Amino acid sequence: MPIQLDIPFSPGDLDPGNTYPIAKIMYVLLNAVDSIIYVTWTYGTEVSGVFTQGTKAPQQQSIISGEDYDAMVSTLINEECSGVVYEGVKRILYDYLLDNVLVDGELV
Repeated sequence: MPIQLDIPFSPGDLDPGNTYPIAKIMYVLLNAVDSIIYVTWTYGTEVSGVFTQGTKAPQQQSIISGEDYDAMVSTLINEECSGVVYEGVKRILYDYLLDNVLVDGELV
């Protein structure tokens, strides 16, 4: 469930001539004691469902806490996720990145 970017990420001179059209969450760390979720994502390409991180793609991180954390952990898993917790969590995290304009694109 990666994000197809509206404008592909360009690493510029670090990887001349290449752009990365996909953003994908790589790591999620939940700290329930402090009510914090750390989300790390990066950019790359996807062919036949296989994601490849861009050679010079930076990792981006967002920290979800406070009211955003409370809203996220209280969100019910919808029918699109077929009741599978992992799929529900992925959808919620990707929606957070899009809703907060941390990544600009569309789920694919």
